[in-house]
Amino acid sequence: MTIFRDNATGALAISKDITVPVSGQGQVKRYLVSVTLHLSAAPTTSEAFTITKKPYDVATLGTTEYDTIVLSEDLSVGAVDDLVFTPTKPPLIIKGDVFSIAYPNTDTGTYGLEIITSDNPNGS
Repeated sequence: MTIFRDNATGALAISKDITVPVSGQGQVKRYLVSVTLHLSAAPTTSEAFTITKKPYDVATLGTTEYDTIVLSEDLSVGAVDDLVFTPTKPPLIIKGDVFSIAYPNTDTGTYGLEIITSDNPNGS
């Protein structure tokens, strides 16, 4: 079992993709175990923080017909400055698929983003 950690920080829009390489030996799948986000201040602009699963075959073509929204959360509702997402049934991506994480961040809050994936759906 392997656990992977990806981090990002900044004060502009969030655009982070997590992929499983198409070629090479080894890892062929990953489960999304958790996503945590901290903002320096709760946003006031209504916009969604999203996690989208994009299948490889269509992600490479730039189409969205098969994209699946895993999470869509308006962070201005409830003045959310800390978000912890741990799915009860972690979604799976396989070789070439993408978990795409996006947030416009119009209020330019400084953020810290951490994404945990694992080859085990229990994350351990």
